[in-house]
Amino acid sequence: MTAATTRRNDNPTWFKKYIDPQFKYSVLASQLTGVALLRLADAELLPLDYEVYGRQILEYVDENREAGKPGVAGRFEDVDFAGLKAAAEAVRAGRANLRSTGETLLGRRIGPRQMNTADAMARQNHALHHGPARP
Repeated sequence: MTAATTRRNDNPTWFKKYIDPQFKYSVLASQLTGVALLRLADAELLPLDYEVYGRQILEYVDENREAGKPGVAGRFEDVDFAGLKAAAEAVRAGRANLRSTGETLLGRRIGPRQMNTADAMARQNHALHHGPARP
C-alpha cells in the first residue's frame, strides 16, 4: 500500500462505507481494549504467561526442523536448529521461574523466606515486561 492510497482510504467516510458501516466492531474493539487495560492496571502482577509462549516457540522450531530435513520441500539448510531450540528452552525455563516467583508473591504458595512484597512485585513486573536479568 502506498502513502497516497493510505491517505485516500484513511478517513471516516471510507471506514464507514467499507470497513464497519454500523461501527459494531469498533465499539467491541474499544470495549475489549478497555477491559484489558483495566485488568492490567489493577493487577498486582502482570497476568502474562510467557512460559506458554516459550513452549509454542519450541513446537515451531521442531516443526520447522522436520520440514527442513533433506528431501523435503522448503529445506532450511543454514538454520542452526540446536541454537534456536536452546534459546527457546531458555525463554521457557526463565519464564517458568518468573511464573513461580509470581505465584509465591501472590500467596498461592508459601516461599522459603519472607520478601519485601512491593519491591519484589515491581521487580517481577519489570522482568515480565523486559525479560529476566541475565547473569
